[in-house]
Amino acid sequence: MSEAKAVLASVLPHHQAPAAKPHRVAAAVRPATHRGNAQVVVQLGAYNSADRVLTAWDGQARKYSALKAYLPTSARFASPKGVFYRLSVRGFSSVAEAEGFCNALRRKGGSCFVRNVAGDQPVQYASR
Repeated sequence: MSEAKAVLASVLPHHQAPAAKPHRVAAAVRPATHRGNAQVVVQLGAYNSADRVLTAWDGQARKYSALKAYLPTSARFASPKGVFYRLSVRGFSSVAEAEGFCNALRRKGGSCFVRNVAGDQPVQYASR
């Protein structure tokens, strides 16, 4: 700090600057504990907007905690009925593992099916 600024700082009243409000930024995807690389996903749903995918993931991950061990992904899908955004999880080591996981999820009341990876990308979270 220059000498002039130091003198001014010593005689002017000190006011604390207001705390900066936290802002939302894209955060890294939560790490999955299962790291299998089979080219299959367990699809949990399809929604008419990308924003609905994150909302659906939050709700399903709360309801079925086993989902948190896998990487949530989303893929845009154009169909004759319009554009949909798929919500899936990946990180399975085989088709059989994915099918077993989906069957266990169904027994707990969930809805899912196994499909091949088709443009699925990690779901992006906003920090809160």
